[in-house]
Amino acid sequence: MVCNNSMAVIKKLSLTHFRNFQQISIDLSSGFNIVYGHNGSGKTSLLESIYLLGLGRSFRTHKLNRLIQQGCDQLVVFADIASLDTSHTISIEKSQHGNRQYHLDAQEPHSVSEIASLLPLQFISTFSYQYFMEGPDIRRRFMDWGLFHVKRKAFFPHWQRYCRALKQRNNALKQRVSRQEIAIWDAELVSSGELLHAQRKDYVQAYCVEFARMLQRLLPQYELTLRYQKGWASGRTLEQALSENYSNDLRLGYTSNGVHRADLQLYVGEIPVDDVLSQGQLKIAAYALYLSQGMHVSKVSDNSVSYLIDDLPSELDPIRRSELANVLLDLQGQVFVTGISECDVEELECLPDARYIDLDAKTNIV
Repeated sequence: MVCNNSMAVIKKLSLTHFRNFQQISIDLSSGFNIVYGHNGSGKTSLLESIYLLGLGRSFRTHKLNRLIQQGCDQLVVFADIASLDTSHTISIEKSQHGNRQYHLDAQEPHSVSEIASLLPLQFISTFSYQYFMEGPDIRRRFMDWGLFHVKRKAFFPHWQRYCRALKQRNNALKQRVSRQEIAIWDAELVSSGELLHAQRKDYVQAYCVEFARMLQRLLPQYELTLRYQKGWASGRTLEQALSENYSNDLRLGYTSNGVHRADLQLYVGEIPVDDVLSQGQLKIAAYALYLSQGMHVSKVSDNSVSYLIDDLPSELDPIRRSELANVLLDLQGQVFVTGISECDVEELECLPDARYIDLDAKTNIV
């Protein structure tokens, strides 16, 4: 692993009343952390706690109360974060009857985005292949995650402005207000939307270079292309699209054109990959997407990316796992990988400075 000079890593993770953990405190490697244990031991929950810490939400449920250990009133996730020139503490608390509370160095941050920018996370699960099969919302989040970490100051204010204008325009359409009033929100959508489209287009073009290299390593037998669609008809400006579709939007009660309808899909020739590749191959393609995006972000931004990889061995033969192990060696970030036993992750023995965490061992529990 080649370390980034501004590499931020979790040095210690402590959980209290989180899922099935009454209390646990783990010292972590700045490189690879291989987490294993029987089903129900908390492997995925450990990754979920890091995800909650970095993004303020769970990848398993929208109801954060369900993360609190049964019979308890509150959960706490706490981490020591370190880089070469600075250190931080991050914590999140959630009670049964209250909102979540964040602390960054014992102070309440202005927003979750402060934490997200400090601790960029890429989560890859056994279901990540659904990127290709679900609706475009997941693919827009993929693009915007990259832009947030590459050009946060240029991207995030316009994204917030667009979301507010879109909400207002949709409300106005449902209330069937005058076209003159809706035109006010059209102007907001156009000014911020065109900028977001240009940023996404440039980002995808730059990212595709890293993605193509990764595909050559993991799926060399296919010629795959990643295609960006902006969210309205080619050859039209967003202003023209909104105007031409006004009557239809009024009938539908929502805005049918704009960057909120954009997509980023992978193709084999003219066919979407989910109609060509097997589920195992789609999983490999998903690894290529997420790992190459993390590598791209690490190269062009100030922060390295931490990777949460749940159940790496699932559905992959030993050769594929070995190939992925070689890819992991090139990552510039902290990596967490789960498996049921040491045998499941034996292909990862080549990884330097790996910390093996056995959740079945009582010594890990405080």
